[in-house]
Amino acid sequence: MTFFVAWLLLLPFLWFPGTEAAYASHASNWHLAESGLEPKEVKWDLDSNFNFQDLSGSRDADHAFEGLNLKIHLRIGAREKGKKTWKIDVSWDKGQLLFYPWFFDLSDLKGMVNARGSFSQKGLYVSNFHLQGPVSMEAKGLSLPMKSVQSGEMETLLKNCSINRFSMSADLGKLYDLLLKEPFSDSHPAVSRFEPAGTLTLTTLGKVLRLKCTSDLTYSGQPFVKGLLLDFPYPFLAPDCQKGRISWDELFLNNLLPPGLLDESVHVKPKDKDIPLKVCTKSLTAGPLDLDLQYGDICVNEVCLDLSKKKLALNGLCLKDLQIQKLVSGFPYEMRVSAQAMHAELKGQRLVFSGRIKAELAGGTITASNIWLEPFAPVVHYGADIVFENLDLGKLTKPTSFGVVTGVVNGYIKGLVMSGVQPERFEFLLENDDSADVPKKISLKAVENLSILGGGEGSISFLGYFLKEFSYSRIGISCSLNNDIFVLHGLVKKNGVEYLVKRGFLGGVNVINMNPGGRIRFKDMVKRLERISESDKSKMEIR
Repeated sequence: MTFFVAWLLLLPFLWFPGTEAAYASHASNWHLAESGLEPKEVKWDLDSNFNFQDLSGSRDADHAFEGLNLKIHLRIGAREKGKKTWKIDVSWDKGQLLFYPWFFDLSDLKGMVNARGSFSQKGLYVSNFHLQGPVSMEAKGLSLPMKSVQSGEMETLLKNCSINRFSMSADLGKLYDLLLKEPFSDSHPAVSRFEPAGTLTLTTLGKVLRLKCTSDLTYSGQPFVKGLLLDFPYPFLAPDCQKGRISWDELFLNNLLPPGLLDESVHVKPKDKDIPLKVCTKSLTAGPLDLDLQYGDICVNEVCLDLSKKKLALNGLCLKDLQIQKLVSGFPYEMRVSAQAMHAELKGQRLVFSGRIKAELAGGTITASNIWLEPFAPVVHYGADIVFENLDLGKLTKPTSFGVVTGVVNGYIKGLVMSGVQPERFEFLLENDDSADVPKKISLKAVENLSILGGGEGSISFLGYFLKEFSYSRIGISCSLNNDIFVLHGLVKKNGVEYLVKRGFLGGVNVINMNPGGRIRFKDMVKRLERISESDKSKMEIR
């Protein structure tokens, strides 16, 4: 509808011929008024043909056309006082249009427009409008008050226009490629992974513009939605909000996630196959939506879009007892995640969450706050602040190849920023809880691996070298990553030495940070972590 009104406003500019254009006109029964006085009855006709070949021009670097072939037949006449009729036919078969970020090759988008109507001092009237091309469009009985036309504001035009009938239909796949996939796939790779197949229609019913879409949708070649139906009634002339819906036959949310993330037995399904919509002139509300993950639920009470405030919000977000060990393939721990009554708001390109997500793990808790997500970035960005309390190191380390460490630890990860699966920035701290009444032991393998992390040196007593397990008095590790620079510190400091692990008064094991305050690139730290599986090569100092 907006495209249709905008196209009509271009009609006066199409009247004037440019360079390299053939032009012919014919006027009949032209009566001129004398002395500036208009006769009681004036009848005249102006019939003109324009043939533009290889027309080119530009407004700026982002708006231009080149090699445009246009044929225009324009007829204007007067049959009664104060009222003039018009008719225009426009066709094109060649040319290129740039309206950044959209680029159109008209050789592949050949089409024509036929329109007729009348105009006077009161306004512009379109009795018939027909478009054939990449989309099919038809309109009848459109009235535009002259004051609204002269304002040049699209919102004012839509508020004050009236129309008897409007319809548009298009192949959804071709329209998606033209308007979304081609211009945005480079900056947003996920756009190129969607492939819709179906139809899209727009019709008017009274003062309501109704969009209907039926489609099957694939993502990266795999089914995503089957039997999708979108019914979206927009009250562009009606004062009241309208009810719409989104429904589907089958939904395959697993295919949106990275391969292997969810266990093969898990199938994400909405509990209902219908999402209610409330569509108002300047706002949209959708929901509720409840996703059944078999081992827990994800719910959203409502999604609210307020155009007047340029605000998108998600209300009533919740996570209900997500059993991560059953959901995530290969996850070695029993872990339950929950969150209640969270709220999210889109600020710029960032979706910012209020509230907290809490996880129960290894006898303790992990709490995430200040959560944010940039879903439209070329690579998805996200981040949070994370605090962990009373985690049992024995339960955390036994299922891994790192080596067993017993004790209870607390700590945090502040300012975590992730790009895909790669960390960009964080501050990390971990230290044991001295008040916990549990043994503090560390295995030889864990000592070796920690020594690699600290630059290659651990120390144990001569007799302890023949043991497989050692005592310690304190574990204290902090590290940070920023601009690809990684810094590691031991929290226990004595005589200029930083200890990642400090042994007790009666013996045990020390793990020394051999590069205190040193700065290394994160990729070099990753190489150290990769050496964990080769811990027999680490250097051990025997004392």
